[in-house]
Amino acid sequence: MNYCLAGGRYLIRLGDKEVEYNPDFHFYITTKLSNPHYTPEISTKTTIVNFAVKEQGLEAQLLGIVVRKEKPELEEQKDALVINIAAGKKKLEELEDKILRYEYLKSLWNMTTLNLSVPRMYASIRFSMQLSTEP
Repeated sequence: MNYCLAGGRYLIRLGDKEVEYNPDFHFYITTKLSNPHYTPEISTKTTIVNFAVKEQGLEAQLLGIVVRKEKPELEEQKDALVINIAAGKKKLEELEDKILRYEYLKSLWNMTTLNLSVPRMYASIRFSMQLSTEP
């Protein structure tokens, strides 16, 4: 945002007019749309906060609070399982990447050997044709 200080006041240019600007000013807009779509230009210039609350999310939070009060060891076990699942997903992703790299290198190797063997095959065919045409 381009603004300048003139006569002890901050001014900002909107179109062809200069308007007084207060750095403490905040502009909030709300919508009742459940999943509003904004253009990339608007999305990059604004902060979008989703305050949508689902009943299922509240139930999970309340259950977590109750379990933490009643049986903390059970909640700790759940936290450990969540961490293990996340680590497992990361390991799975790493292994999938490794397999893809292996398959890619294998295909490159096959193409390279094919490219090397085709000229040899043509050379041997030419040589055998020369042998067969010689008296």
